[in-house]
Amino acid sequence: MVSLALNIQLKEKLDVIRRSKQINNAKRNKDPDYVPGLSNELGNRSGSETNRSYEYSQITSPSTKIHIVSNIMVAPPATVIQENVFDIMEPKEKEFNSIEVFIREDILQDIIDKSVEKAESKLYTKTGKIRKRKIFEEPLVERKKQKIERYRRAHEVKKACKCKLSCSQKISYTRQKHINEQYWLLPKQQQKQFVLERVKQCKKGRSTTKNQTSPRVYSYKYYLTSEKAEEVRVCKIFLLATLGYEKENDRMLKNIRKTDPKCIAPKTDGRRRSCPRKVDRNTIIEHVNSFNPTISHYRREHAPNRKYLPSDINITLMYKDFKLKYPNTDFSYELYRKIVTKDLNISFANLGNEECWECEEFAIHKKATSHDANVENLASCDLCKTWRIHKLKAINARKIIRKMLRKLNKMMRSL
Repeated sequence: MVSLALNIQLKEKLDVIRRSKQINNAKRNKDPDYVPGLSNELGNRSGSETNRSYEYSQITSPSTKIHIVSNIMVAPPATVIQENVFDIMEPKEKEFNSIEVFIREDILQDIIDKSVEKAESKLYTKTGKIRKRKIFEEPLVERKKQKIERYRRAHEVKKACKCKLSCSQKISYTRQKHINEQYWLLPKQQQKQFVLERVKQCKKGRSTTKNQTSPRVYSYKYYLTSEKAEEVRVCKIFLLATLGYEKENDRMLKNIRKTDPKCIAPKTDGRRRSCPRKVDRNTIIEHVNSFNPTISHYRREHAPNRKYLPSDINITLMYKDFKLKYPNTDFSYELYRKIVTKDLNISFANLGNEECWECEEFAIHKKATSHDANVENLASCDLCKTWRIHKLKAINARKIIRKMLRKLNKMMRSL
């Protein structure tokens, strides 16, 4: 909610004028010849014409406005007050020395209410929620065009040089404007390509120092295309002025000079674009599946589609093992964790009370037949024989996993 408040100083002035009017009316009723003046709060002045004009200018000065706390200002201009000041005054008070301006509270309140309503319409959405971002009247494409247009207007053709090459005589001002307009219609990379084609690197013609190892090795010459499609040599200042740059702003040329002369295009700007980093996820999936996650050994009833790994294995150990086996594959730990937990739907849990299908089937069979998979029942019962083989496989698999973990931990400690 936008908090609004009248200017304290102006409010006090209005209160003083209102009280002064009440006092003057009371004295006028007692003495018909009484001439009212401004109260002490506004200053004691005579009733001359000069004082009246001064008081009039004080009340109607541009500084006497009604301000609202925020970026809103509610008040008519000073010229409007000067034109209509006598219309809002009572007829009997026009002959007095003091000028009293009264603003009706209902009109002022109506102005404030409309300002509040307009401000709230920008701060809240249609559903009544606080607006989180700035509202734009124009679409994004139009705003980008306006931004480019503002940037182009700020880089119009500058004042030409007065060098010995006579650049202004070789390239006319009309041709300069045409080059400038075409230049600022190009994308950023093509602008660099345009400048690169206009800058020629050559060996320095003369040395200005006696040192054998001079820091300056090359000289640079600048060219523009004339109206006759001929390349004309110009100075650096003229080239910058044609493109809309100040003569001190030659950083763009310095960056272009760093380009290798053998290259046909300048270096691509790396801003506002991310390098594609596509990782072969099949390699990661194969490595995760090498730990043999089980489908329904644990919590089968609540999560039948989830796979599980033993709780003594974690993603950190798996990621370190992958980095040892594939040192040339570079990707983040977060990607590996996402593939394990989200894509493959694998979780880590302790052994629960639930059994696998074979174990649960044998438990039902054991209750019905009182078999306990001993040597006597293995020869006559196929189900007992199948469960016995399944149990031995599970024990051997657990031994292999523990052996692999001990080996992996030993390798981690040795690093």
